[in-house]
Amino acid sequence: MKAARVLLLSLAVTGCAHTGWRENQAFALQDSDWEMIAGNALNLIERYGAVSHVVLSPGLDRRAVAALKKLRPVVASNEVERNGGRAVPAGYFLVEAFTIDAEGAAMFEGDLGPTGCPSGCGRNFSVPYVLRGDDWYNPSLKIVDYSIRRDVIPVDESR
Repeated sequence: MKAARVLLLSLAVTGCAHTGWRENQAFALQDSDWEMIAGNALNLIERYGAVSHVVLSPGLDRRAVAALKKLRPVVASNEVERNGGRAVPAGYFLVEAFTIDAEGAAMFEGDLGPTGCPSGCGRNFSVPYVLRGDDWYNPSLKIVDYSIRRDVIPVDESR
């Protein structure tokens, strides 16, 4: 009887070792992936400034738009006031790219307003994700601060 229990337990453990984790199977995109990534990315971005609205770039996947609508009020990019260039008001986040590829890698990118200031302002965020187990993992966060300008002045070598 004890040997039968051990055998059943070992079969159950062996069977579970090869199933269950999404990363060990062919990737199948689920609608919930969009909301999970968007929610996490916005939480990371809000460490640097509040996001009250999301500005949608043209061409975003309909599932990305649906996920963003659940998380924040959304505005089309053509409805945002522009001042001689690309300008995003304070508290608005312009989603430039939100993609999930066939391999299980995702990217969430955009600008946190205000942007479009003459002296430079706002920040650009790039937030990548990869599937680990059943969860999306964020290995890094790239931030470009537009207010920090680095002008390169060539050295006059004739002196």
